[in-house]
Amino acid sequence: MTLATILLALVTVLGAETPALRVALRPEAQVRGTRIELRDVITSETATSLPEATLAFDLGRSPSPGYARSITADAVKLALAGTPVQCSGSAECLVRTETTTIKADELLACAEAFLRKNVAPPKDAQIEVQRTPFDTQVPHGRSGRELRPRFHTGASGRGPIAIDVDVLVDDKLQVVVPLTFLVRTFAQVHVLAEPLQKGDVLDARHLRVERVETTSVNGRAFVDPKAFLGQVALRPLAAGATLSARDFSAPIVVQKNSTVTLVFARGQLRAEAFGIAKNSGAVGDAIHVENQTTKRVVVGRVAGPGLVQLNP
Repeated sequence: MTLATILLALVTVLGAETPALRVALRPEAQVRGTRIELRDVITSETATSLPEATLAFDLGRSPSPGYARSITADAVKLALAGTPVQCSGSAECLVRTETTTIKADELLACAEAFLRKNVAPPKDAQIEVQRTPFDTQVPHGRSGRELRPRFHTGASGRGPIAIDVDVLVDDKLQVVVPLTFLVRTFAQVHVLAEPLQKGDVLDARHLRVERVETTSVNGRAFVDPKAFLGQVALRPLAAGATLSARDFSAPIVVQKNSTVTLVFARGQLRAEAFGIAKNSGAVGDAIHVENQTTKRVVVGRVAGPGLVQLNP
């Protein structure tokens, strides 16, 4: 083969044009996925002649449910820039997204299952729905959808809890569905079986056990009733009231200006004197007392009715 022949062959090859892709646009189409592919907007006849990589070429995001988007022949050529394209058929393809409906019950069940798995409420608890979802439309998707619940904020074992359900289609987030639950907690606690008046002394007959809601309070607020037996009510209390340290105090056994016995004891030594209380006090309270013998005011601790101890 001569050099001239080889050069002629090279010129012929290099000058040859890449054959144009022949595509025919549909007048309208429905897309399942979240992105529009070339295969969605061309006729089935032209699709059979194209390779898979070309059919999967991305033409942009699918329209939202209930909306439409126009894909023109010029848009196809622009997307396939660098590849000759010969378009026929419709001048444009009106694209709508094929949707599927996620029922409210499915969203609710997903969020509640997540709540029960990740929050450990007390044994005696009720879960109530405060904010329910609606049926939600999303693209059908090419590879399916997924519901991913998560806490909107931190969550404890009681009170209002907000959960967001992320709806993903083809691994892409489509919508966030908010839900709110209320976890109501209960406990068996001692309450007053009958009303008390200010100054009444609490004893066992005043108490009964009752199931009480503890949602909005710290469970430690419900104390052992033995801590209050023998104490006096500081204010009127209704039947059914729970017990609280702010409502009771030890009874006053030394009244202000009353005569008391001052006791000092250390080892075998014991001395007593009379005094006048300058303060009222319950057992264990520190009060001021004027010693009647020395006329000095000393500090002692109330040990019982009319009895003040000067040393621990």
